[in-house]
Amino acid sequence: MSVNDDPNEKRQSPRIARNFIVKHRLHHDGNSIDWDACFIKNISLKGCYYSSSRPYNVGELLDLQIRLPTLPEPVLLFGKVKRCSCEVGKPVNLYGIAVEFTNLDEEQKKCLAETVSFFLPKQK
Repeated sequence: MSVNDDPNEKRQSPRIARNFIVKHRLHHDGNSIDWDACFIKNISLKGCYYSSSRPYNVGELLDLQIRLPTLPEPVLLFGKVKRCSCEVGKPVNLYGIAVEFTNLDEEQKKCLAETVSFFLPKQK
């Protein structure tokens, strides 16, 4: 079954479950060098999902630095928070953050597409 065959599925592109490092902070927080770092739980061409100790409000814009294994430097992206929910049953307060990538240029799209297409066959 493809991503778009399930009527309850909201994703528009396949995702891979890989633990890439992501640094995140509020967009336009130019005075802050205070990036939070964590691991992505899954990523697609359209967005990613990760757990964070920092909650965000739906609609907030984020700066993201994602470490992809095939690149020497992190990919710098912008994203919009689509969902933020408290993860129950954890020893510390963690929040599940779903982010939709915004304003991707062709190079960013290429980097994401190459990573997803490389790992997608390996997780089946």
